Amino acid sequence: AMTDFGAILQGRQSGWPEYYEAFADTETGRDILPYFDGANFLRHSKAKLFMVSGLIDETCPGPCVHAAFNVAASKDKQIHAFPYRWHSGVNRPFQDKWNETVGKKREQFINDYLK
Repeated sequence: AMTDFGAILQGRQSGWPEYYEAFADTETGRDILPYFDGANFLRHSKAKLFMVSGLIDETCPGPCVHAAFNVAASKDKQIHAFPYRWHSGVNRPFQDKWNETVGKKREQFINDYLK
């Protein structure tokens, strides 16, 4: 969410909440929106990063998540694309596969962080 606002200019869906589509018709909107694009904050972040890209997520489309990941300055970053994940979950037939792969890695990342 809140990343790759200008994706619409490249023919891709922008990340939620699709501000550019709502405000880009004004000069002020075009000038201000890049300051609020989460990808611009990640350019300076050196924090450990664990991202998940749900390839059927319509709220935070995969290309927006990957755009943010690609500009992140962190040297310790990982991204996991999962084909059957939408914004808030995984299609039931693929839940076990999620748990064994991405879910397990995400849990480990969180546990390591909380130590």
